[in-house]
Amino acid sequence: MKKILVAFLVMLGINAMADDINLWQKSTLNSIVQKGVLTVGLEPG
Repeated sequence: MKKILVAFLVMLGINAMADDINLWQKSTLNSIVQKGVLTVGLEPG
């Protein structure tokens, strides 16, 4: 029973890491790091 529980927890951990990787690839911070440029827009008002 313990082996099944451990296997289940490992599968959940791998899935969570894969989700984090996909989230990082789509993130704004990742695009800034890849480009090396941070653009800031200012609007008067």
